[in-house]
Amino acid sequence: MRPLTSLASTFGVAVAVSNIAQFVWIGGGARALGLQAFGTVLACQAMYGVMQVITDNGSGIHGARQAARGELGEQERAELQSSRILLAFGSALVALAIAGAVAPSLVSPLIPFAVALLGFSVLNVWEPYGRGEARPYASYLILRSLLLAILVVACLVSGLEFSLWFAGLCEVAAVAITGFAFRAWSVPRVWKMPGADTWRAIGNIGGPSLMTQVTFATGTVMLGFAGNPAAAAVAGVGTRLLTGLQAVNGVVAAALFPLIASGEARAAGLAARVVPIGIVALSLSALAVACVLHTSLLELILDYESGSGSDALTLMIGSAAAAGYVMHLTFAVVARGAERGLLAFGVAGFTVTAAATVTAVASTLDSGDTALISAIGFLGGQVLVLWLIAGHLARHDLADWVSRPLVALATGGGLAAAIATVVPAAGAVLAGAGVVVCLWLVRATRSVS
Repeated sequence: MRPLTSLASTFGVAVAVSNIAQFVWIGGGARALGLQAFGTVLACQAMYGVMQVITDNGSGIHGARQAARGELGEQERAELQSSRILLAFGSALVALAIAGAVAPSLVSPLIPFAVALLGFSVLNVWEPYGRGEARPYASYLILRSLLLAILVVACLVSGLEFSLWFAGLCEVAAVAITGFAFRAWSVPRVWKMPGADTWRAIGNIGGPSLMTQVTFATGTVMLGFAGNPAAAAVAGVGTRLLTGLQAVNGVVAAALFPLIASGEARAAGLAARVVPIGIVALSLSALAVACVLHTSLLELILDYESGSGSDALTLMIGSAAAAGYVMHLTFAVVARGAERGLLAFGVAGFTVTAAATVTAVASTLDSGDTALISAIGFLGGQVLVLWLIAGHLARHDLADWVSRPLVALATGGGLAAAIATVVPAAGAVLAGAGVVVCLWLVRATRSVS
């Protein structure tokens, strides 16, 4: 098992490069494709994200946990390999069928993503991760963003057209390069149909992750399928900003997972208590910056002017503290094998988000206002999930993982974002005050330790 600092540094480099590349892709893609076509591509990427979670999160995390505990034998590996292939085929077929029935224009750009998904299903970066080797997984995270950024810049510089297929083809290339570079292909030697216990573990672990990804993708996918690609683009950019923060927030949380799963939680020591404070502090810092840039935020990113669209982006960033804390708690609970019951909380958050997005789709408002309604639902859903999971853990033997001050601060991030839509400076001040409180909490925690 590699030490925490080594794991965290590997993920840190991957997240830094990936996020820079994502910003290049967002800014360049909007200009290379135009807002309408860019919204279509983002909707396809969001759909792919859902398919990937179905394929990977339950099986991958379950396999990583087994690898960390030394419980991954040939039979267990074959069951996981088979389950991933089945899930990839099934989810790809369903996604293409839905697109064909609801939004035929999305079928063509979805095809390369379906191919990438099948390749990803036999890419084994989860087993090395469980054993503390993060380089294959980190390399894939870098490649999937970096290749896309390089291609969109090349098209802008050369004047070549950026095809709707290119985003999916970059994903295919990222999977292929990772697989060959690390010899990470993992095809079952003998087909082993997963047993009931394996499917149950995949469902218990993957269910909450799936609901999180579906919730994140809801605005982009539903608005894109409803024929409003401009609103889908705003929602998609908001989601990318949020997931970028989630990736940064998850660096140490992800590095802690193998240690907690293997029973070496004490080796993490102080980090396990300070990490969630850092997650909330970083999210509130990003929110303060977003509040300062509020009126020009959307124009800077998409070259698109819309006051309500900028409000939508601010609210999405305002949900980052709650979403990040939920992510940390979920990592800890799953690593401890106590994930049963988490799915219901994710369903509750998704319901709030979906209800708001359906309302937005049914409205006759402009694209910015439509995206804003969806963002309000997303923020409300994330805060609800945080309170539900915090209350659940507080009633069980995992109460030591929950900090009530952090729950309040994360909720306050949403309040600060809401205030910023009216008075941006006030929102920035509130978010900054939250960061100061987080710094005090770090100091207090270190003193107790």
